[in-house]
Amino acid sequence: MENKAVKNSAGFSIIELIISMTIMLILMAMAGKIFQHSVGTREREMRRTQAVTNAQNTLNLLSREIANSGYGLIDNGLVSADSSKRKIHFRSNLQNQDSATDDANEDLTFYYDAATSSIIRYDRFSNPKTSTVAKQVNNLTFQYFDYVNFGDPPVALDVPSVNTARVRITISIGLESVAGQPDNQEIIYTSDVSLRNSKYISNQY
Repeated sequence: MENKAVKNSAGFSIIELIISMTIMLILMAMAGKIFQHSVGTREREMRRTQAVTNAQNTLNLLSREIANSGYGLIDNGLVSADSSKRKIHFRSNLQNQDSATDDANEDLTFYYDAATSSIIRYDRFSNPKTSTVAKQVNNLTFQYFDYVNFGDPPVALDVPSVNTARVRITISIGLESVAGQPDNQEIIYTSDVSLRNSKYISNQY
């Protein structure tokens, strides 16, 4: 009777301890992988959110500055010879004290740099002249709408002219892949900007 009680009070055997420790290690490894995956997904979502926010802010910046094209001048301010579907060059006389556009923020170019996937702002009379306004961008395009006769529909062009009164800006960004969501997702933002000093817009008032 006494021997049986001693046996019943004995602890775990070495084999039982090894099995328990093995199970605990497996569970800890699984929990670590789940936590790592959760952290990785959270970081990717944060980068996706930041990319979307940057694209929206960039679109607002471009819209605001392009809308000033031709301010204080006698035309729409667009430099047709140096503008295209991937680049826009425009001038404005923001100081409005003379007919020159040789002050900072008065002679601007925006273009897409495919090598760095960035949108670049070039200010001819600023120092430094070049700055990056957005990164992780897939593409940037401009479309120009000419209004010739009142009542006629606008003509969409890839190069501006003296009759351009509206510019469409399109920015596309790629989103990082996240588990459970489709790969190669892309978001496109578009903004139509009226050039306040174009002949067409000026005649509306």
